This record gives sequence, structure tokens and C-alpha cells, in this order.
Amino acid sequence: MAYGAGAALGVATADGAYALVAVAGGSALVPLLAPVTAPLRWVSAVVLVVLGVRGGWGRSPRTGRAGSPRGTTGVP
Repeated sequence: MAYGAGAALGVATADGAYALVAVAGGSALVPLLAPVTAPLRWVSAVVLVVLGVRGGWGRSPRTGRAGSPRGTTGVP
């Protein structure tokens, strides 16, 4: 049990150090990214929409799999 607690404290310490580096690095980048935040938001929105469309494209409502269900040609 003591080994598990020590390991958990080590993991928590490493996570805290990574979080500190991320906050310090992020706050240093804010002045550089401020002029391009609006275009970055639009680009990220477009990327999310494209990923959503590509992920759902070709899914059959009956089977949930790509392609047409067995025994159909897909032609109306």
C-alpha cells in the first residue's frame, strides 16, 4: 500500500509540473496569438465540421456501418 501511495504522489507531482509548464508557456504565447485569435477560431470550427462530416459520411442508418446494407444496391 505504501508503494502505491508513493507512486501516486510521484505521478501527481509530475502532472503538477507539466501543468505549471503549460500555464507558463501559454501565458507567454498570449500576446503573440492575440492578433490571430479570430481566424484561428474560424479555422478550428471548419476543421471540426469537416471531421464531423467525414466521420458520418456513408453511414447507413439501419446498420450503422459504412456502405449499403446487405442485399441492397443503393440505387433507389
